[in-house]
Amino acid sequence: RVLAVHARRGSPAYWAAFPPEDLVWHARLMREADRRQQGLAIAIRTDARRSVTEVVVYTAQRRDLWPLLAGALAMGGANILEARLFDMKDGWSLAVFAVQDAAGGPFDTGGRLERLESGMRRVLSGKFDLTDELVRRRPPPSRRTAVFAVAPRVRVDNAASRLLTVIEVNGQDRPGLLHDLTRALIDHEMHISSACISTYGNQVVDVFYIKNRFGLKVEHEAQLQVIRQVLLEVLKAA
Repeated sequence: RVLAVHARRGSPAYWAAFPPEDLVWHARLMREADRRQQGLAIAIRTDARRSVTEVVVYTAQRRDLWPLLAGALAMGGANILEARLFDMKDGWSLAVFAVQDAAGGPFDTGGRLERLESGMRRVLSGKFDLTDELVRRRPPPSRRTAVFAVAPRVRVDNAASRLLTVIEVNGQDRPGLLHDLTRALIDHEMHISSACISTYGNQVVDVFYIKNRFGLKVEHEAQLQVIRQVLLEVLKAA
């Protein structure tokens, strides 16, 4: 019955994104949150085989959810390796992150998980100035960063999806980058329907599926050019 109810909520993209055991985990989290009438539920577990910690957040849909969650994780010191966020059909969102610590191991020692969850709840409550905090914590550029610099690139594809504009971003990774990219899209009145974020060493390959404030694909060339430019500026600031 849990999966039957869950099946009516997820999009085809959501069902294709996870193995069955993860779908069951999500379904149980969502059912328990609904039963308790919780506006926010967070579940965290460590995958020792992949050396990552998985963070799942279930909460009501909101335009700024992407930058808030990404910023909260960066503020907590977690390196985001993978990130996916899906709007369910009933007004709720499910975000799934795979994170590591600075040494490339699971983010699960020394009380980190408790602080991470506490920080996420504070940020989502709206009682914390996240942007200023991320700027304050941003490390200065290192010599290693300059040597292994990744050229920034933004590619727009309006043929891959019938309903959404696909934006692929490549560039140099840094703490808070996902927050800054998603904040730039939100500030330009874009809605992020889903995204797939991947990190390979010091390089990020982020794919965003977006639509404009009217719920339509972004097809006006002048608007697309603005989006390209603001995302490139974010990448060059890394």
